[in-house]
Amino acid sequence: MFRNYLNKPKAMPLLQDEDFLELKESIFPLFNHTNTLESEISLEQLFTKIPTNLEEVVYRQDIIKGFIQNWGLLEDFNYQVINFRESYQFCSILPGISSSANLNPLRRKINFWFRKKSILKNRSKLVQFILLFHHLNSRFLGRLEVKAFPLNFQKSLLPYRVITLKLQTERLASLISQNKFSGKEIHHLEQALLIEHRTGELQKAWEALFAFEAYFSIAKGIIKYGFIFPTFQKVGLDVKDFYHPLLTAPVKNSLLLSKHENVVLVTGPNMSGKSILFKSISICVYLAHLGLAVPASACAIPFFRRLSVSINPKDDVSSGYSHFMKELMTLKSVVLGARAGEPIFAVFDELFKGTNADDAQQILLRTISGLRQFKNSYFFISSHLLHLKEQEAVAHTDVKKYHIECQLKEGRPTFTYSLLEGWSEIKIGKILFEQVGLKDLLSEK
Repeated sequence: MFRNYLNKPKAMPLLQDEDFLELKESIFPLFNHTNTLESEISLEQLFTKIPTNLEEVVYRQDIIKGFIQNWGLLEDFNYQVINFRESYQFCSILPGISSSANLNPLRRKINFWFRKKSILKNRSKLVQFILLFHHLNSRFLGRLEVKAFPLNFQKSLLPYRVITLKLQTERLASLISQNKFSGKEIHHLEQALLIEHRTGELQKAWEALFAFEAYFSIAKGIIKYGFIFPTFQKVGLDVKDFYHPLLTAPVKNSLLLSKHENVVLVTGPNMSGKSILFKSISICVYLAHLGLAVPASACAIPFFRRLSVSINPKDDVSSGYSHFMKELMTLKSVVLGARAGEPIFAVFDELFKGTNADDAQQILLRTISGLRQFKNSYFFISSHLLHLKEQEAVAHTDVKKYHIECQLKEGRPTFTYSLLEGWSEIKIGKILFEQVGLKDLLSEK
């Protein structure tokens, strides 16, 4: 997902068919307020290394809540990117610097005089390093209310704190401000950095900063867009006022499913908003499982082992699957997981539209009837097949029926995009056919 910087096999992803939600293009940028590529990669890792259990999800929530609790301090979190870039690049050339750690005092002095020119050449980068670390520590990290964070996250910041103490960043920043950062101070700092580099502690400090900025970036996005943290429950699904976060004036909808209602059937004409509705609820469930806040006013859902989202699927040219066959294989994968006991959240937009209406109705009824048995999973299906209403499998109380409202005003369809219980009875295909003039154009001359 996203950047291909993890060159190792991946386990079964939480979310299958992630492209349907356009995560990279639309959702990730909502949380990306990082200043550097390195911090952005750390943020991407939070989106790719998905928690495997509820404890990890809650742990992430608690970290982000710690940032929000410290927001009065962190709201203006910033630094000079040029200082970062020069400092980080300098650290990458540390292996080429000769160490004087094992030399006697005389040889150290000789080594210093021989290297004096190159040491002074590195002065500006070392100044930037000290000013960067001192700025971040004195303005932000050193003033945090650390008790707001989980203990393990507090520990993850230790490498940064240790480096600032070992390198005496506060003292050196004072010398720099007084123009007293001498050649010997530069040499001592250079050698101290070399030691921390060789022990790996310097890289740990950088990684702590990148992770810190990644979580700060998430917190900033949550505050900016007014998202809320979800809660998790064993059964039932209750999501209030959820919406797609990219819409400028979204219609907010709510879903309430009891422990018995595990199949949701949504009807409504084309253009009524079924696909956006499915994307919206899927984004909420996905972000919740990342440990993030969601675009809703309240969200209580079970913890799922797998999410499968299929919205407007296309033919899979690479494997030779037709649209219909791809639908079948996606459904099979979901059913196999559910039969194995996995709690699954699955979305099927216009399921079986790749085959004829008679076949589609028969196998859709069989699908709905079969999916009802998997009580620890939730399945969302949209369909145009209005005759389903008369079938016993659909009338069952385990199947929750919704429709997207469409009203006819003066013979023209008006879409409210509101989710209502019950069935959609409106057929607008013929109306739109006539409105665009095709009836007249195709009439015999």
